[in-house]
Amino acid sequence: INNPLVSIHTFLSLVPQKRGEDDPSFWQEYHQLACGELERIRGLVATMSRLARGGGEASAARRSPVDVGALAGEVVSLIRREVNSTGIQLELTCRDDTPTVFGVRDHLHQVVLNLLLNAVQATPERGRVAVSVSPDPEQPEEAVLIVVEDSGLGIPEDHIERIFDPFFTTKDPDRGTGLGLMISHQIVADHGGAIEVSSRVGKGSTFRVRLPVKGLRPTR
Repeated sequence: INNPLVSIHTFLSLVPQKRGEDDPSFWQEYHQLACGELERIRGLVATMSRLARGGGEASAARRSPVDVGALAGEVVSLIRREVNSTGIQLELTCRDDTPTVFGVRDHLHQVVLNLLLNAVQATPERGRVAVSVSPDPEQPEEAVLIVVEDSGLGIPEDHIERIFDPFFTTKDPDRGTGLGLMISHQIVADHGGAIEVSSRVGKGSTFRVRLPVKGLRPTR
């Protein structure tokens, strides 16, 4: 919930400055993004309500065809202004022939957002963060591949096996809870996919998410 709240706060804090400016991209694109983030919060609250009543998150959430490339574009637009202020180069590449995925759009949005925010936070100024969406080379008609890579600090080898554990984090307490990657791993698993990471200390990290086109894992 904090991620979309930050986006909404950023939009609202800029409104007084933009009120007298002719900036169509702000009033159209960023207003739409802020409204979309409000809808995401509503969806998250609904999910928590279902969980509180004992309902399964993946099985109860609304499934639909998801254009993962368009979704990644929304996330990049959402964080671009914040990233640009750090001097980090943010790149997006989407293949036009990428198939759609049948799944829960808000959940997949959260996965891409978590991975990109982690990459940005791990990357020093004037570094590079890139996300690409394409058909999975191993099964191009059956799965989608999302790759998030950065030129950041990298992950020590003894941390690699723990990064998906709940509450494990190397960030300062005010920058992370250690839940983002755990939640992302669970969402990807609920969609029948897999998430992998490779990293070299001082060189950066690469996360690869493979999502089957057919969507969520069958419920038990």
